[in-house]
Amino acid sequence: ICGIFFLFQTIFYTAVMLVSGLTPRLSFYLLCLLLHTVLLLALLKLSPMFVKIPDQVPLERINSANALTLFRLSSLVSICYFILPRGTRPGTAFLAVYLALVFLTDLLDGFLARKLKETTKIGAIMDSTSDYALLILMATAYAVFSIIPLWLYLLIMARLLFQGCLMLVLWIRRKKLEPEPTFLGKAAVFAVMVLFGFEFFKVLHIGSPLLTAGIIILEVAVSGIITASFIDKILWFSGKIKKIR
Repeated sequence: ICGIFFLFQTIFYTAVMLVSGLTPRLSFYLLCLLLHTVLLLALLKLSPMFVKIPDQVPLERINSANALTLFRLSSLVSICYFILPRGTRPGTAFLAVYLALVFLTDLLDGFLARKLKETTKIGAIMDSTSDYALLILMATAYAVFSIIPLWLYLLIMARLLFQGCLMLVLWIRRKKLEPEPTFLGKAAVFAVMVLFGFEFFKVLHIGSPLLTAGIIILEVAVSGIITASFIDKILWFSGKIKKIR
Protein backbone atom coordinates (compact mmCIF):
# COMPACT_ATOMS: atom_id res chain seq x y z
CA ILE A 1 0.00 0.00 0.00
CA CYS A 2 2.97 2.33 0.54
CA GLY A 3 3.83 1.85 -3.14
CA ILE A 4 0.28 2.73 -4.19
CA PHE A 5 0.30 5.91 -2.11
CA PHE A 6 3.74 6.84 -3.47
CA LEU A 7 2.44 6.55 -7.03
CA PHE A 8 -0.66 8.57 -6.17
CA GLN A 9 1.32 11.39 -4.54
CA THR A 10 3.81 11.65 -7.40
CA ILE A 11 1.12 11.55 -10.10
CA PHE A 12 -1.04 14.07 -8.24
CA TYR A 13 1.88 16.45 -7.62
CA THR A 14 3.02 16.22 -11.25
CA ALA A 15 -0.49 16.87 -12.55
CA VAL A 16 -1.06 19.88 -10.28
CA MET A 17 2.29 21.42 -11.20
CA LEU A 18 1.76 20.96 -14.93
CA VAL A 19 -1.81 22.27 -14.83
CA SER A 20 -0.51 25.29 -12.89
CA GLY A 21 2.14 25.89 -15.56
CA LEU A 22 5.00 25.06 -13.20
CA THR A 23 7.95 22.71 -13.47
CA PRO A 24 7.90 19.74 -11.06
CA ARG A 25 10.90 19.61 -8.73
CA LEU A 26 13.19 16.60 -8.59
CA SER A 27 13.62 17.11 -4.84
CA PHE A 28 9.92 16.35 -4.37
CA TYR A 29 10.22 12.90 -5.91
CA LEU A 30 13.33 12.10 -3.88
CA LEU A 31 11.76 13.22 -0.59
CA CYS A 32 8.50 11.46 -1.42
CA LEU A 33 10.42 8.24 -2.10
CA LEU A 34 12.31 8.66 1.17
CA LEU A 35 9.10 9.24 3.14
CA HIS A 36 7.36 6.17 1.75
CA THR A 37 10.46 4.03 2.26
CA VAL A 38 10.54 5.11 5.91
CA LEU A 39 6.82 4.38 6.23
CA LEU A 40 7.29 0.90 4.76
CA LEU A 41 10.20 0.10 7.08
CA ALA A 42 8.26 1.42 10.09
CA LEU A 43 5.23 -0.72 9.23
CA LEU A 44 7.42 -3.80 8.87
CA LYS A 45 9.11 -3.05 12.19
CA LEU A 46 5.76 -2.56 13.93
CA SER A 47 4.08 -5.55 12.27
CA PRO A 48 3.43 -7.26 15.66
CA MET A 49 1.10 -4.34 16.46
CA PHE A 50 -1.23 -5.12 13.56
CA VAL A 51 -3.79 -6.62 15.93
CA LYS A 52 -7.35 -5.63 16.75
CA ILE A 53 -8.21 -4.11 20.11
CA PRO A 54 -9.21 -5.56 22.53
CA ASP A 55 -9.36 -9.17 21.28
CA GLN A 56 -5.76 -9.14 19.92
CA VAL A 57 -6.80 -10.83 16.65
CA PRO A 58 -4.03 -10.34 14.02
CA LEU A 59 -4.92 -8.41 10.86
CA GLU A 60 -4.54 -10.18 7.53
CA ARG A 61 -4.11 -6.83 5.75
CA ILE A 62 -4.22 -3.10 6.42
CA ASN A 63 -7.85 -2.19 7.07
CA SER A 64 -9.72 0.84 5.73
CA ALA A 65 -9.20 2.97 8.85
CA ASN A 66 -5.45 2.34 8.84
CA ALA A 67 -5.30 3.07 5.11
CA LEU A 68 -6.84 6.52 5.65
CA THR A 69 -4.38 7.27 8.43
CA LEU A 70 -1.50 6.10 6.25
CA PHE A 71 -2.74 8.35 3.44
CA ARG A 72 -2.51 11.33 5.81
CA LEU A 73 1.12 10.44 6.56
CA SER A 74 1.76 9.87 2.87
CA SER A 75 0.58 13.42 2.10
CA LEU A 76 3.17 15.26 4.20
CA VAL A 77 5.69 15.92 1.42
CA SER A 78 2.97 16.99 -1.02
CA ILE A 79 1.52 19.48 1.47
CA CYS A 80 4.99 20.82 2.17
CA TYR A 81 5.68 21.45 -1.52
CA PHE A 82 2.26 22.98 -2.14
CA ILE A 83 2.44 25.45 0.77
CA LEU A 84 6.06 26.40 1.36
CA PRO A 85 7.28 27.83 -2.00
CA ARG A 86 7.88 31.55 -1.66
CA GLY A 87 7.62 32.17 -5.37
CA THR A 88 4.87 30.93 -7.63
CA ARG A 89 2.67 28.45 -5.80
CA PRO A 90 0.42 25.84 -7.46
CA GLY A 91 -3.24 26.78 -7.79
CA THR A 92 -4.69 27.42 -4.34
CA ALA A 93 -7.95 25.76 -5.40
CA PHE A 94 -6.10 22.44 -5.73
CA LEU A 95 -4.44 23.02 -2.38
CA ALA A 96 -7.71 23.90 -0.64
CA VAL A 97 -9.43 20.72 -1.84
CA TYR A 98 -6.40 18.57 -1.06
CA LEU A 99 -6.02 19.94 2.47
CA ALA A 100 -9.74 19.49 3.09
CA LEU A 101 -9.48 15.83 2.08
CA VAL A 102 -6.42 15.28 4.27
CA PHE A 103 -8.12 16.89 7.29
CA LEU A 104 -11.27 14.87 6.57
CA THR A 105 -9.33 11.61 6.87
CA ASP A 106 -8.64 12.51 10.51
CA LEU A 107 -12.37 12.30 11.21
CA LEU A 108 -13.10 9.34 8.96
CA ASP A 109 -10.38 6.97 10.16
CA GLY A 110 -11.55 7.10 13.77
CA PHE A 111 -15.21 6.83 12.71
CA LEU A 112 -14.54 3.79 10.52
CA ALA A 113 -12.39 2.13 13.16
CA ARG A 114 -15.24 2.35 15.68
CA LYS A 115 -18.07 1.67 13.23
CA LEU A 116 -16.44 -1.38 11.63
CA LYS A 117 -14.76 -2.50 14.85
CA GLU A 118 -11.34 -2.08 13.24
CA THR A 119 -9.55 -0.41 16.15
CA THR A 120 -5.92 -1.55 16.19
CA LYS A 121 -2.72 -0.85 18.11
CA ILE A 122 -0.89 0.24 14.97
CA GLY A 123 -3.82 2.50 14.08
CA ALA A 124 -3.55 4.37 17.38
CA ILE A 125 0.16 4.96 16.84
CA MET A 126 -0.21 6.04 13.21
CA ASP A 127 -3.15 8.32 14.03
CA SER A 128 -1.22 10.22 16.70
CA THR A 129 1.92 10.37 14.57
CA SER A 130 0.08 11.65 11.50
CA ASP A 131 -1.82 14.27 13.49
CA TYR A 132 1.30 15.67 15.14
CA ALA A 133 3.38 15.54 11.95
CA LEU A 134 0.64 17.33 9.98
CA LEU A 135 0.15 20.00 12.65
CA ILE A 136 3.89 20.64 12.96
CA LEU A 137 4.20 20.99 9.19
CA MET A 138 1.16 23.25 8.83
CA ALA A 139 2.05 25.39 11.84
CA THR A 140 5.59 25.89 10.55
CA ALA A 141 4.38 26.78 7.07
CA TYR A 142 1.83 29.24 8.44
CA ALA A 143 4.43 30.79 10.75
CA VAL A 144 6.95 31.18 7.90
CA PHE A 145 4.40 33.20 5.92
CA SER A 146 3.15 35.08 9.02
CA ILE A 147 -0.31 33.58 8.61
CA ILE A 148 -0.43 32.77 12.32
CA PRO A 149 1.20 34.90 15.06
CA LEU A 150 4.53 33.76 16.46
CA TRP A 151 3.17 33.32 19.99
CA LEU A 152 0.54 30.87 18.74
CA TYR A 153 3.10 28.93 16.75
CA LEU A 154 5.36 28.61 19.80
CA LEU A 155 2.41 27.48 21.94
CA ILE A 156 1.39 24.81 19.42
CA MET A 157 4.95 23.56 19.03
CA ALA A 158 5.52 23.51 22.79
CA ARG A 159 2.37 21.42 23.28
CA LEU A 160 3.31 18.94 20.56
CA LEU A 161 6.92 18.63 21.71
CA PHE A 162 5.74 18.21 25.30
CA GLN A 163 3.53 15.32 24.19
CA GLY A 164 6.45 13.76 22.34
CA CYS A 165 8.70 14.00 25.39
CA LEU A 166 6.04 12.42 27.61
CA MET A 167 5.61 9.49 25.24
CA LEU A 168 9.39 9.03 25.11
CA VAL A 169 9.62 8.94 28.91
CA LEU A 170 6.77 6.43 29.16
CA TRP A 171 8.33 4.30 26.43
CA ILE A 172 11.63 4.22 28.33
CA ARG A 173 9.90 3.38 31.61
CA ARG A 174 7.35 0.84 30.29
CA LYS A 175 9.30 -0.48 27.28
CA LYS A 176 6.22 -0.15 25.09
CA LEU A 177 4.55 2.57 23.06
CA GLU A 178 0.77 2.80 23.37
CA PRO A 179 -0.72 6.27 22.80
CA GLU A 180 -3.57 7.02 25.21
CA PRO A 181 -5.28 10.21 24.00
CA THR A 182 -7.32 12.26 26.45
CA PHE A 183 -10.49 14.21 25.69
CA LEU A 184 -8.74 17.58 25.96
CA GLY A 185 -5.86 16.27 23.87
CA LYS A 186 -8.25 15.31 21.07
CA ALA A 187 -10.09 18.62 21.48
CA ALA A 188 -6.83 20.55 21.13
CA VAL A 189 -5.88 18.73 17.92
CA PHE A 190 -9.37 19.23 16.46
CA ALA A 191 -9.40 22.91 17.46
CA VAL A 192 -6.03 23.57 15.81
CA MET A 193 -7.15 21.84 12.61
CA VAL A 194 -10.33 23.94 12.51
CA LEU A 195 -8.27 27.08 13.08
CA PHE A 196 -5.87 26.14 10.29
CA GLY A 197 -8.84 25.69 7.99
CA PHE A 198 -9.97 29.27 8.64
CA GLU A 199 -6.40 30.59 8.49
CA PHE A 200 -6.20 29.18 4.96
CA PHE A 201 -8.44 32.04 3.82
CA LYS A 202 -5.34 34.22 4.22
CA VAL A 203 -3.47 31.99 1.78
CA LEU A 204 -6.35 32.44 -0.66
CA HIS A 205 -6.22 36.20 -0.03
CA ILE A 206 -9.85 36.13 1.01
CA GLY A 207 -10.60 38.43 3.89
CA SER A 208 -12.90 41.00 5.46
CA PRO A 209 -12.88 42.91 8.75
CA LEU A 210 -15.47 40.50 10.17
CA LEU A 211 -13.51 37.41 9.08
CA THR A 212 -10.26 38.85 10.42
CA ALA A 213 -11.87 39.59 13.79
CA GLY A 214 -13.40 36.12 13.89
CA ILE A 215 -10.04 34.47 13.20
CA ILE A 216 -8.38 36.50 15.98
CA ILE A 217 -11.09 35.41 18.43
CA LEU A 218 -10.66 31.82 17.26
CA GLU A 219 -6.88 32.04 17.77
CA VAL A 220 -7.41 33.15 21.37
CA ALA A 221 -10.00 30.42 21.98
CA VAL A 222 -7.73 27.74 20.52
CA SER A 223 -4.81 28.94 22.64
CA GLY A 224 -7.03 28.49 25.70
CA ILE A 225 -7.90 24.92 24.68
CA ILE A 226 -4.22 24.14 24.08
CA THR A 227 -3.29 25.54 27.50
CA ALA A 228 -6.02 23.48 29.16
CA SER A 229 -4.76 20.36 27.35
CA PHE A 230 -1.26 21.16 28.66
CA ILE A 231 -2.53 21.05 32.24
CA ASP A 232 -4.63 17.97 31.53
CA LYS A 233 -1.65 16.13 30.04
CA ILE A 234 0.57 17.00 33.03
CA LEU A 235 -2.03 15.55 35.40
CA TRP A 236 -2.41 12.47 33.18
CA PHE A 237 1.34 11.95 33.08
CA SER A 238 1.66 12.32 36.86
CA GLY A 239 -0.93 9.57 37.32
CA LYS A 240 0.89 7.27 34.91
CA ILE A 241 4.23 7.76 36.67
CA LYS A 242 2.67 6.96 40.05
CA LYS A 243 1.23 3.71 38.66
CA ILE A 244 4.60 2.70 37.22
CA ARG A 245 6.25 3.26 40.58
